Amino acid sequence: FNFMEFFFDISAVVPVFGECMFVSEKDGEYELSGVITANELTALSLVLAPEGDGDAKSIVLDTPAVGVPFERTVSATADELSTTVLYSAKLVAVNGYGSSEKQLGRCFFGAIPKIMDFKKKIDFVLSDEAQAALGESAVDGVPVAIRVSTSIKGFDYADMNANGTDVIFGAVNGSEITRYPFELEKWNPDGESVFWVKVPSLSAATTISMCYGNNVSVLDNVPTDVWSGYVGVWHMTGGSGAETDATGHGLTGTPTGSKLPEMASDANAPVGLG
Repeated sequence: FNFMEFFFDISAVVPVFGECMFVSEKDGEYELSGVITANELTALSLVLAPEGDGDAKSIVLDTPAVGVPFERTVSATADELSTTVLYSAKLVAVNGYGSSEKQLGRCFFGAIPKIMDFKKKIDFVLSDEAQAALGESAVDGVPVAIRVSTSIKGFDYADMNANGTDVIFGAVNGSEITRYPFELEKWNPDGESVFWVKVPSLSAATTISMCYGNNVSVLDNVPTDVWSGYVGVWHMTGGSGAETDATGHGLTGTPTGSKLPEMASDANAPVGLG
């Protein structure tokens, strides 16, 4: 018998996405736009999967021709979306050969918080050592550790929701807040809590504002957004249990050795804990 092998590249026939955008223009609405650059399709859907429990919402879109831009306003009201949960959004395009997906990131259809929505605000600036280390330069997309305790003048855990669900970090400009994603590494209302905040551009002049005292959970505690671009991040809590990978890649670590709890400790670094 003679055997011949054939290799079939499915990507040559399933729909191909070009640039796609999913941008919040105002409270409760996102503007979706994009284009299919190759291979005609038979169906196009926007799929919104809630983080945590709940079923995904699939919104059927008009089917555009190849090369023709598509646009769609996605509304919490018209499309019956929750305004209290965080969604992961993706486009799914289908034709006779199969389907392809385009990840759009996370989205939130609730009201965008303004400074007057919060009762309290604390501004954090870099230490003298951190400012000296940065000098005149700036570093993009760096996670910074912020430690919160009652040693901060005017701070009281009683002003926050349990587990800090009403906290946001960001840059304040007038009544507007440019929000930064963060991870709550440790919550200790009897002592010190640790947040890791991803700052778009960190310089010696950077001020990070922490706003809190809002009854609404604002859902900015998204570790995978903070550590995007990292292969694995483990906070080394010092316990004997598994160390969770904060990147979301599932690279759980298992401590071994009897001395590990004694060896694990925090060390001050220029922009956080090392």
